[in-house]
Amino acid sequence: MTAASLAFADIQVGMAIPELACRPTNLNLFQFAAVTWQSHRIHYDKDYAVEEGYSDVVLQASLHGAYLGRLLTEWAHPNGRILELEWTNRRYATVGETLTFRGVVIERYERAGQGIVVCELTEENTSGEVITPARATLVFDRPAAGAG
Repeated sequence: MTAASLAFADIQVGMAIPELACRPTNLNLFQFAAVTWQSHRIHYDKDYAVEEGYSDVVLQASLHGAYLGRLLTEWAHPNGRILELEWTNRRYATVGETLTFRGVVIERYERAGQGIVVCELTEENTSGEVITPARATLVFDRPAAGAG
């Protein structure tokens, strides 16, 4: 099933969201910092990041959320959209790490003529450690009765 054909009727509890693997670069962090006005040196200056106790340049906390949003959007678009997304950064990630984002549907129901889907999400680092657990609620448009 492609994301373009995903409809609320296709979604079942236990359904896995296709994983997203990312390997952020210094350029990615610079660009994200520029558009979000995050100028802390640990996000672009390796020597400073090491001095602060990190092994390399550190991803911005909100970049983890942006990747989680991308995971959901690539899966749900164009029929679904994110209503809520919350996450907790439990460990930092650095440039060059492969980060894997996964999700599973834990609840689905109808409300006011729309399909609501709740998902549990995780971000794992290269070692397989969950560094960012998350939860999201999405809304899917439901076709009108008789539409087909």
